[in-house]
Amino acid sequence: MLINEPGVVGSAISAMDDPSYQPPIDQMTGAPVVDPMTGFPPPAPQIYSVELKREYRDGRVVVEAVPPEEFLIDRRARSVVTR
Repeated sequence: MLINEPGVVGSAISAMDDPSYQPPIDQMTGAPVVDPMTGFPPPAPQIYSVELKREYRDGRVVVEAVPPEEFLIDRRARSVVTR
């Protein structure tokens, strides 16, 4: 399924009964078909409204220039990397 793919997030998921659903009718009696276990007609199928958001991570590096006056290093430092 699409929602199980990496980088896909479901932002809004809602369900509702199908408004165009017509319960089945028994051709012999003309009455709606009922479930013999429950005595009720079968439930209407569900329609889902889903909004998905896909996040792409393409691994690009973003480099910003730093002005020399903002790049300060201690005079006694042996390298730029601090430990």
